[in-house]
Amino acid sequence: MAGDTRAKVTGTEFAVKRAAAEVSISVAEGRVETSTVRNTDPILALAPGQTAVYRDGRAAGLEPVDLSRSLAWQQGRIVFVQTPLAEAVEELNRYRGDKLVLTDPALARRPITAVFAVDRPDDAVSALEQTLNVRARRLAGFWVLLG
Repeated sequence: MAGDTRAKVTGTEFAVKRAAAEVSISVAEGRVETSTVRNTDPILALAPGQTAVYRDGRAAGLEPVDLSRSLAWQQGRIVFVQTPLAEAVEELNRYRGDKLVLTDPALARRPITAVFAVDRPDDAVSALEQTLNVRARRLAGFWVLLG
């Protein structure tokens, strides 16, 4: 279970990701049937290479998935390909004790392509500073990226 979304495992390898009001379930092997708390009958049946996306407890549909990116966390990596910086920061914050905060809306929309190690969170901050030409400041337990 993730939020209001349920995944029924039928002998498979899969990943579940919850971010704010969105839940995604990606299948690498086997089959997964998804449902919600409100609707316990299977809603979407997933095959390998598919992701089901739920927003606010409702099925938003099936999407293809790049399994090497989706499951990179199993090898201790986070992979971003043309990902808006705001989404990348949200994902990086899942692995950090302190939090990254963006203060510039234009910076939030900038796409990044990068691979970061989950066990070296400060390397991501340094890389973002260098590649995006921004400054990061540590303030009361947060990293604030300033454009």
